[in-house]
Amino acid sequence: MLLILGSDVRGGRTRVFGGLEGFVNSKADSSMFLFTTPSMLIVLVYVDNIIVTGTSSQLIHLLIKHFQVSFALKELEPLHYFLGFQVSHVGDSIHLC
Repeated sequence: MLLILGSDVRGGRTRVFGGLEGFVNSKADSSMFLFTTPSMLIVLVYVDNIIVTGTSSQLIHLLIKHFQVSFALKELEPLHYFLGFQVSHVGDSIHLC
């Protein structure tokens, strides 16, 4: 599952994860946050968008509910393009081109 959410995240990235433990900033990208125990969640914060993906739909929905407390969110659509990459969905797989 891969979702893109529109949001006002101008309060800073630390505000996004306020009160949540277990997320670590990726060494590869400062806008990527990882949660790896027991399932994996990946969150990308880019300007006013939050992209969420992971191995557990239940955890993704819980994270989105947490975000809704702090931000005005709207679920946009399945991700098709991000930073010049085309994202294609094939069954349960996601491919970047």
